[in-house]
Amino acid sequence: MDFAAVQTANLGVFGIAITVTPSGGQPVAARGIFRAAHQQVDPETGAMVLIDQPVLDVRLAEMPNGDIKRGDLVTINAKVYEVIEVRKDGEGMAACRMFWK
Repeated sequence: MDFAAVQTANLGVFGIAITVTPSGGQPVAARGIFRAAHQQVDPETGAMVLIDQPVLDVRLAEMPNGDIKRGDLVTINAKVYEVIEVRKDGEGMAACRMFWK
């Protein structure tokens, strides 16, 4: 199976328009699969808090210089997010945890 074809199909169906601005670079239009995943956090106080943890799946080939890094900015529906963690899957995709700026 051609994994690149599956990535393209997923982004075509579930992807939305995004703009990625690398640190110190120019904005680049791309597509990504965005979800505001809910997570429960147990801070040191012991209290349970429900937070939104935005996650964006991107194809690295569409990113500036073929990569996305911590500190890069992503604009989605006029909201700006900062990438705080990137997890590459080894197949050309990356899941980016972000926070809203």
